[in-house]
Amino acid sequence: LLKVPDISAHRGSSINAPENTMSAFKQALYDLADYVELDVHLTSDNVVVVMHDSSLKRTTGLNKNIWQVSYSRIKELDAGGWFSQVYEGEPVPTLEEVIKEIGPFAKLNIEIKYNKKESDITEYVVDIIERNDFVDRCVVTSSDYTVLHEVKELNPAMCCLRHMVHTIQSVMWM
Repeated sequence: LLKVPDISAHRGSSINAPENTMSAFKQALYDLADYVELDVHLTSDNVVVVMHDSSLKRTTGLNKNIWQVSYSRIKELDAGGWFSQVYEGEPVPTLEEVIKEIGPFAKLNIEIKYNKKESDITEYVVDIIERNDFVDRCVVTSSDYTVLHEVKELNPAMCCLRHMVHTIQSVMWM
């Protein structure tokens, strides 16, 4: 028996809006995605923010790594102007904001972008998922097997997948 594939919007609808922003995630909902894939990092004051790169340079213009900057500074940055004038002033969202605003309408594929500077990120991500009663509405992915092992140790009920290829994930079989 064949299953119908679930459609996953990579970094939201990143062709039509700036990647990993609420605008991209809302566009993914409009496009009827089953999953919204997003990437997370940890700020200097331990807030889980949504951004693909560890550096803020490409999408916000600030030449610093996320783990070097506080959330209060990051929330002032423009994460949309690089994409189009239409999106100027688009903020960098937190994982919690995305779960609350997008989570009721689509499942999330949360990719943990691990590095040694953000060593506690897994605990923070699992905590946010649990506090928001979102375990059954997400999958946690990472290219680092150690991160997935840590997720399973913290919460065995969480669904984890190893992200092995750095390409657009347009279809995910669940």
